[in-house]
Amino acid sequence: MDVEKMTLRVQKSLNEAYNEAVKNHNQQVDVIHLFSALINQEDGLIPNIIEKMNISIDSLRNTVNFEIDKLPKVYGEGADSQGVSATRKINEVLIKAESISKEFKDSYISVEHVMLAMMETESKSAVGKILKQYNINKNDFLNILSQVRGSQRVETQDPEGTYDALARYGTNLVDLAKKNKLDPVIGRDEEIRRIIRILSREQKIILY
Repeated sequence: MDVEKMTLRVQKSLNEAYNEAVKNHNQQVDVIHLFSALINQEDGLIPNIIEKMNISIDSLRNTVNFEIDKLPKVYGEGADSQGVSATRKINEVLIKAESISKEFKDSYISVEHVMLAMMETESKSAVGKILKQYNINKNDFLNILSQVRGSQRVETQDPEGTYDALARYGTNLVDLAKKNKLDPVIGRDEEIRRIIRILSREQKIILY
C-alpha cells in the first residue's frame, strides 16, 4: 500500500499512533493507538461524527487512554523508538480501509474508511469493546457521515476543503498558520514515510 494513497489525515494519524506507542513505552503500534490518534485529531472528522452521535468525546478519550495504559511496557535497553513495529492487526485494518475506500469510489484512503475498517475487523479487540460500550455502530456512523460528506468523494489528499463549511471535519490550515498552530507533520513526506517504514519493518504489507 502506497502512502500516497492515503489522505494527509490518515498519514498524520499513523505518525501520531507511532508517537503514542513510543510515549507509552509499547514495543508495538496496535489498532488502539491508531484509534486514539483518530479520536484526538483537532477538528477531525471522527470526533465530529462521534459528538453528533451524542457521545462524550472526552469520556471516550479517557477510556481509550486507560486501555493504552494497560498495554505491556518496555523500559531500558531495547526500549528506543527504533524497536517499535506494527502489529498484524493494524495492517489488516489498513488493507480493509483501502477496500472500503474503493467501495466508496474514493481515490484516497481517508479517516472514515479507517474507522469503518476498525468496526468491521476489531469486534473482539479492545477497540471493538470500546465501540460497543459507547454504542458506536456502523449504521449510525454512516448516517452522520452522509450528512457531513453528502455525495462528495475523496478525490484529493486533503478532502476537508471540499466538504460543507459547517459540517466539514477539516482544519483551516491558513487559520492555524496565522495562529502559529500549524502542525509541522502535515506535508512532511519524508518523516511520514520514515514512520511507516518503521511500522512496516516486520509486516511488509504496508509498503512495497
